[in-house]
Amino acid sequence: MAKIKEINLKGEQVKDLTLNDDIFKIEGNDVVLKKAIRLQLDSSRQGTADTKGRSEVRGGGRKPYRQKGTGNARQGSIRAPHYVGGGVVFGPTPRDYGFKTNRKERKLALKTALTDKLNEKALVVVDSLELKTAKTKDAIELLDSLKLTGKTLFVSAHDAEMLYLATRNLGNYVGGGVVFGPTPRDYGFKTNRKERKLALKTALTDKLNEKALVVVDSLELKTAKTKDAIELLDSLKLTGKTLFVSAHDAEMLYLATRNLGNVAVIMADELNVFDIVNSDTLVMDEDSVKYVEEALK
Repeated sequence: MAKIKEINLKGEQVKDLTLNDDIFKIEGNDVVLKKAIRLQLDSSRQGTADTKGRSEVRGGGRKPYRQKGTGNARQGSIRAPHYVGGGVVFGPTPRDYGFKTNRKERKLALKTALTDKLNEKALVVVDSLELKTAKTKDAIELLDSLKLTGKTLFVSAHDAEMLYLATRNLGNYVGGGVVFGPTPRDYGFKTNRKERKLALKTALTDKLNEKALVVVDSLELKTAKTKDAIELLDSLKLTGKTLFVSAHDAEMLYLATRNLGNVAVIMADELNVFDIVNSDTLVMDEDSVKYVEEALK
């Protein structure tokens, strides 16, 4: 009978445990083991790959030309597989990749895997897997005390919720997820109105102190030509990223500057902190200045 040391969570030996030779000391069957692994992996495949055959492709309902007299080989449809845009021959279709194995094979595969782990001295038996807290720190200490490295699989006969919660952030724990991996979420958050107003005032003050705020009487252009927008930038001696803010409809300015990668045009009621900070120069017409002053009172 095979024997193995049973230890506690601190790594100290508690007693010797006798194992059943019919399970942990058999002559392994690698063929059955491979088959069981392939069954589990194949069963997890989605099997949603799909291609359209000749009868499924849209079009090709009539002959492309008459049967005889053209000098070409006879053709019945332009959706035949040898045509571009035709159906796919023997392409994948949705299917279940799983297959069946009998009960004796599944048991033999499991016994083979357990025997291999025992022979490789990769089987550890502990008296209990109960943790007092669900802290990842405690799980790391447990792994260190048991001198476990690499991928580790914990198997418990009782509820091991604390162990699961403590190890779910560890990537080398089989059954745990990706460490701090992304999950669908809304990254937005709320701020109160006073904070938003104060941030906007701060951004405008910084632009004024940096002499990066330009006020013009009007931002109306007569045409929507990019040439006129470039002349406007040159006349105002503007370089780098420029943000135009208008209190009125600035369609001509928007159309004239949309091909310029370093220029943006927004309405006064769309003014925000990010656009101000992200620009090198802020250009506002007189009415937009009055609108902002009234809004931020």
